[in-house]
Amino acid sequence: MASYVEKNLTPGEEIVYWGRPSLWRYALGIVVGVILILALGLGLLVLLIIAIDYNSIELAVTNKRAIVKRGFIRRSTMEMNIQRIESVQVRQGILGRIFNFGSIIISGAGNPIEPIIGVSSPLQFRQAILQEQEAAVSAQQPSSGLTSPSLGHDVEGSTKVCPRCAETVKSAALVCRFCQHEFFAADQRS
Repeated sequence: MASYVEKNLTPGEEIVYWGRPSLWRYALGIVVGVILILALGLGLLVLLIIAIDYNSIELAVTNKRAIVKRGFIRRSTMEMNIQRIESVQVRQGILGRIFNFGSIIISGAGNPIEPIIGVSSPLQFRQAILQEQEAAVSAQQPSSGLTSPSLGHDVEGSTKVCPRCAETVKSAALVCRFCQHEFFAADQRS
């Protein structure tokens, strides 16, 4: 059976990255479920609810959109055009850094959506979005000439990645608009 994401792909759209919720998100529920199985036998219901929730979350990056689907009976979806995404924030606590899970907040047109909590490998999810944004920008840019006077910035290599926060900024930027990192001459060449 095809997933929500696979059923709703547009012509020419391809999935480039599948994300999954982290099992660490459900750790407390799993422990309670196991204890209830041993004590009362009701733990199977708790574990079934966790399994349904885990399998009803879909996170995907395509060459055109970032897609988040939650829910089994009541569905909630968020789909944002790759070119309209302004920032992707990753939040990880100490345990999240150790066990590679965290929350992702995708912002577009100045409006952040609700956080996607408990995502496994959130940095890879963000990296997939950034790579697809770069590919979309490269596909739209003319291949001749180094500058575009009408756009006011150089066409080839028009963006760079901040070494401090890993956000994409314009190559002419002297200061990162996300973390205020100042780019030095060595940063300008990369």
